[in-house]
Amino acid sequence: MESIPNARSLLCFGPKQPYPIALYLGFRLLKVLDAVSIRFYEFPLQVVKLVHLKYLAITYDGEIPSSISCLWNLEVLIVSQHNNIKRSNLPVYLPIEIWKLHKLKHLQCMGLDLPDPTSADDDSLVVEKLLTLSGVSAHSVTVGVLARIPNLKKIGIKIESAHDSVETFSFLGGDQFSNLLIRSPENVTSVPIQFPLFLKKISLSGCGFSWSYMRALNCLLHLETLKLRWYAFCGPVWETSDWCFSDLKYLLLEDLDLKRWDSTRDHFPSLERLVIRHCYNLQEIPPDFAGSKSLEEIEVHDCRKEVTVGIEKQRKRYRNIKCGLRVRFSGDDEKAK
Repeated sequence: MESIPNARSLLCFGPKQPYPIALYLGFRLLKVLDAVSIRFYEFPLQVVKLVHLKYLAITYDGEIPSSISCLWNLEVLIVSQHNNIKRSNLPVYLPIEIWKLHKLKHLQCMGLDLPDPTSADDDSLVVEKLLTLSGVSAHSVTVGVLARIPNLKKIGIKIESAHDSVETFSFLGGDQFSNLLIRSPENVTSVPIQFPLFLKKISLSGCGFSWSYMRALNCLLHLETLKLRWYAFCGPVWETSDWCFSDLKYLLLEDLDLKRWDSTRDHFPSLERLVIRHCYNLQEIPPDFAGSKSLEEIEVHDCRKEVTVGIEKQRKRYRNIKCGLRVRFSGDDEKAK
């Protein structure tokens, strides 16, 4: 690789490597470095010399050095973990110098948190261009931190205790956020949460909510995308009753223990795409969904065949050619109908 010293991008493809691999980083004009597939046991200090970098993505389990602030052109920083094992009960913070990356737009750091810049007594520590923050825990969602990210639109939070869920969402008010992702590995967010009213996209995973708590989401009149993964809600029956998701366009149900979904298309008048994955207990979708005028596609992955058969019967009954159906089982090629 030394023969192309003026390279602008270095992309490392393939599965993640379990062992360290020597990577040449002598490209002084490099702007994009995507090395997520390579595991670093020590932070590659050559990286901080690449001052033209705009995009940096690596896999590293340790602490980020303060010299990261040398990458003053950086717009995207992604730090993935090789091991998702929690290292201690104490938060592990990014260096305070991370606040000097004033061009940063996207920050994704699994297992790391943003330090509170107010402790540094420096008013210049503001990242006005940051739009997306994900992978952090509740320790990053404080008044001091959010005040220094005035244009933040999307936030992904890892909840590790019920106390975190209460403490965190007391700060998420107003209309600042349009996209919220919550990941809870141990079903600890069963404590009711007051969601920001102006959210347009929500992704929940591992929260363990009761289906009755779906009313809290139904109050979000601007909600357009709802993704429920890995026991985000628990229980055999989801009954929408008189609830109406008036603006919802995309609904994902994945790895849920849901058996019966009692609803009607009138409760989802704007739904355009329905995706159901690995819901092995689900018996059928609501009996009139395929007759919806707004619904364009239903995707079914690894569910009971009765679900697919029921959808096909609905399409024939309503003669809905517009509503496509994609079915896939593990080991099979995807079938579009």
